[in-house]
Amino acid sequence: MMNMLVVILTYGLTLSLFLRRGHGRREAVLASSIICGIIVVILTEALSALHQLGLTGLRTGWWISLAVIVAVLYFSGKSQEHKFSPEVIPLTARIFMAGIGAIFLLSAWMALSGPPTTWDAMSYHLSRVEHWVQNKTIAYYPTNIPRQDSYPPGAEWVLLHLRILSAGDYFARSLQCLAMMASTIGVSLIARLLGSGVTGQCLAALMSACLPMGILQSTSTQNDYVVTMWLVSFVYFILNAIKNPRPLQILLAAFSLGLAFLTKGYAYLYALPFLIYWLLACRSRAWLYRLGVTFFILGIALFLNAGYFYRNWHA
Repeated sequence: MMNMLVVILTYGLTLSLFLRRGHGRREAVLASSIICGIIVVILTEALSALHQLGLTGLRTGWWISLAVIVAVLYFSGKSQEHKFSPEVIPLTARIFMAGIGAIFLLSAWMALSGPPTTWDAMSYHLSRVEHWVQNKTIAYYPTNIPRQDSYPPGAEWVLLHLRILSAGDYFARSLQCLAMMASTIGVSLIARLLGSGVTGQCLAALMSACLPMGILQSTSTQNDYVVTMWLVSFVYFILNAIKNPRPLQILLAAFSLGLAFLTKGYAYLYALPFLIYWLLACRSRAWLYRLGVTFFILGIALFLNAGYFYRNWHA
């Protein structure tokens, strides 16, 4: 269990880095999740290529990642920490926040109350993870359940890291629960971009957290909430880039889109309208700039999936 500490420290310091650079707390949560997702992809692909996808390799990789984050944090210059202006939270918003908190606590308790037992977990999600642990690589293997090889593996790669670093499947159901929380935060940010006040943002978050299927899946090993988290992050950062087209916003949009593609196939369909909207909404920018940014986002997203595409092509 001590091996999980390095992951927690990496996330915590990444969160601190984004806060230090002037990002709001909610935005920093999404951005830190994206960076940790990218670390998972890089370590999984690199260690798999060396057939070293085991405890020693992952532990070393996460400690190196932590050292890089510490170095960036140390040399990042003067803090530009976001200044939070005092704001009176209406009673209605407080009630909504209490409801969201109750849902989060109950979901977290359920997620940590026992190991996965669903049919889908046994036949697909966790089965492929155990094969990867045994083989020390994510290379395709003989199986009479083809989706263990061919389906997008992004969520299961995170489960693989949790499985190896915690020496068990105790945290297997926590991934979807954490993804639900991050998705709810992202929904509130999107509501803010669309002009909602505090009460409207809390209501949007509550409606997101109360989805019946979402509550059921938040304590499973499925990957629907994980892809939702990446898609919500992509939508937020791409919409934010329309008003504030900073390179980091665009890069985070590209990373989150790539992680969504790597997690579930229908992400392509849900992301397309927002890419089109990005092209049409940035009227203050030249068409060449908009096309260039769009191809950059797609290029980064597809590059993150290059290893998965290659294995599927040669299977």
